[in-house]
Amino acid sequence: GKSAFRWCSNLQEVLLPNTLQCISEYSFENTSALKSIVIPTSIKSIEAYAFSASGLTSIEIEGNGLSIGNNVFWKCGSLVSAKIKDNSAYEIALNRGTFADCPLLQTIEIDANLVRVPDNFASGTYSLSTVILPDTVVTYGMESFSSIAAYDKGFLKSFELSANTKYIEKSTFQHRKGLESIDVPDTLET
Repeated sequence: GKSAFRWCSNLQEVLLPNTLQCISEYSFENTSALKSIVIPTSIKSIEAYAFSASGLTSIEIEGNGLSIGNNVFWKCGSLVSAKIKDNSAYEIALNRGTFADCPLLQTIEIDANLVRVPDNFASGTYSLSTVILPDTVVTYGMESFSSIAAYDKGFLKSFELSANTKYIEKSTFQHRKGLESIDVPDTLET
C-alpha cells in the first residue's frame, strides 16, 4: 500500500510476488540500503515517487501495458542504468520526472511504444551519456533532458531524435554542454 516501506533506511532486500500488479506511491521512498529489486513482469503500474531517493543502482522493468507515475525514480543518487521494456502494442504511460535528479545515471534505454518523452524525464542527470529511445517518439517534453551547466559532466555527446519526431518543447536539451551533434528528422514541426 501507499508508503508501505517509506523511510525504511536499512531495508536491503525485497522479493515481490509474480502476481503483483501495482507498486503504490511512496512505497520504497528513501530506502537508501535497497540497491536492487526485481520488478515482476505482472506489474501494470508503478505509482508516483515509488522508489524516489532510494539506493537503487540499476533498474530493469519489463511489463505489458505499463503506467509509470510522476518522479518514480526521482533523486536516486546511486542509479547508474535504467531499462524499461514493454511488450504491449499500446502506448506506455510515462509521467514527468521519471529519472529527474539522478546525478550518476549514465544509461537510459526504453524499448516500448513511447509517443511522448515526459517533461523533466531525465533532467539533472549530469552523468548521462547514452539514451536509447524507440522510433515511436513524436514529442520531447519540456526540459526532458535539461541539465545544470555547473554540474553537467558533458558526457552526452550526441542524440538521435526519433524518425517520427514532430515537437521539441521548451528547454529540452538546455545546458547539455557536451552535446556536439543531434540528428533532426524532416518530420520536425516545432
